[in-house]
Amino acid sequence: MTLPSLLRVRHRLPMLGAIQAIMDWRGASICTRVNSGRGIGQRLFPRSVCTSKGTPTRRSCHAFSVVDRLPEYSVLDQGMIKAPPVMIDGSQVGATASIGISLYPDDGDTEAMLLRNADAAMYRAKEEGGNTYQFYTAEMTAAAFEQVFLDNALRDALDNEEFRLVYQPLVDLSSRRLLGVEALLRWDHPQQGTIAPARFIRIAEQNGLIREIGRWVLRSACEQGGRWLNKGFEFGIIAVNVAGRQIHDRAFVADVERILTETGLPPQCLDLEVSENFVMRRADLGVERLQALRLQGVGIAIDDFGTGYSSLSRLKRLPITKLKIDQSFVRDIPDDRNDMALCDAVIAISRSLDLAVIAEGVETEAQAAFLRDKGCGAAQGYLFSRPVAPEEIERLFAETQDAS
Repeated sequence: MTLPSLLRVRHRLPMLGAIQAIMDWRGASICTRVNSGRGIGQRLFPRSVCTSKGTPTRRSCHAFSVVDRLPEYSVLDQGMIKAPPVMIDGSQVGATASIGISLYPDDGDTEAMLLRNADAAMYRAKEEGGNTYQFYTAEMTAAAFEQVFLDNALRDALDNEEFRLVYQPLVDLSSRRLLGVEALLRWDHPQQGTIAPARFIRIAEQNGLIREIGRWVLRSACEQGGRWLNKGFEFGIIAVNVAGRQIHDRAFVADVERILTETGLPPQCLDLEVSENFVMRRADLGVERLQALRLQGVGIAIDDFGTGYSSLSRLKRLPITKLKIDQSFVRDIPDDRNDMALCDAVIAISRSLDLAVIAEGVETEAQAAFLRDKGCGAAQGYLFSRPVAPEEIERLFAETQDAS
């Protein structure tokens, strides 16, 4: 049903659209086959939701839209959010929907405007974790425009060599000796200037570019490590963050092995940092690949530990070598007793599992002293150094070697 037709039915019209309906964890082939099936749009928009004669329109492989009258919220929840799984080859494939809703005439008086604003609301629903719906608000427009801008710009960033790495030292809390560095990504956009990873990493994960970007980061960091070794700098380890989507890639282990071989960096000099949430939620998918790399000598660290929902029984089965205390627990030490207790607990867990522990975001001597006295061996943060260019790290290497 067209917008003019619906206006004759109801003055205040909602726009249900921009539905992200299919999970991609089973792979593109499954996604394509699910979407190619007949009646998928009607499955996502059953008649309990399409209260008039609205017809779902496929907008992409994953997305459908419909112009219709707004149902009761309970109907929306039951009909779309809790839609039953799809059967593929005799197996159930779960479908999740990120739903954006814009209202006529508040959010637009044309179908194009309603669709655009529903898109903005859909992105917000997706950012909230999916399987939910969001109504459009004006501030979403700016966020949606930035999303589109960054999505497009990211596709050119690698080809245009706009990425670079900086390195933050990892320091022994007792001796202040340099133990290694963490490689951190920076994006120097020609018009926007330096764009922080917090603005674009999630977008790269959504559009799939995180695999290519992550591969570039890993290779660049290992190449830098090889250059430092050739100059005689015994730098310890280079820590590199890897996203869950990278680990899910079947070629992940082979990529790491090839990069280490081609750059000449010993596996013992590389730590891969994975998020706690990935390890806890998707450990079954990644543990074998991490185990294969661990057997070759690569270190495995859980980043931002304490921010997720860890299961200690699962934690002890993972091939990890380090826990990194999230900076949110370090920031208010020694003024916040709860944060002090949490840090103490993480350090105790690390000891019981025979893991090294590193504190992130250390900015004051009081924080460093507390962590050291509790048994934390290493830290990174502005107290020791901001993330700096490779040349500055070389100066720190030289100072450390001269002091020894």
